[in-house]
Amino acid sequence: MTFVLADPSLLDHETNDIFRRNLRVVTDRLTEGNTHYPYDHLEDIGQRAEWVERRLESGEIVDPRSVGGGGRKGVTDDQRSLDSF
Repeated sequence: MTFVLADPSLLDHETNDIFRRNLRVVTDRLTEGNTHYPYDHLEDIGQRAEWVERRLESGEIVDPRSVGGGGRKGVTDDQRSLDSF
């Protein structure tokens, strides 16, 4: 399952490609419909932060700081930090 942690209003903007799809449609197609948008039902940043914290504690989502750079050029530790959200 893929979690998209983005403001729902941003997901509904058109991508301006020739097909005039929004980002939500593109993401759903890339993940073959296996996408979860938890922020659709969480209205403020406090609820969103609490949701992320609970998911990290449960192990449902892996803390990005625990994922090594794996040789990716240009990826810094601060980009893997939860504070980067």
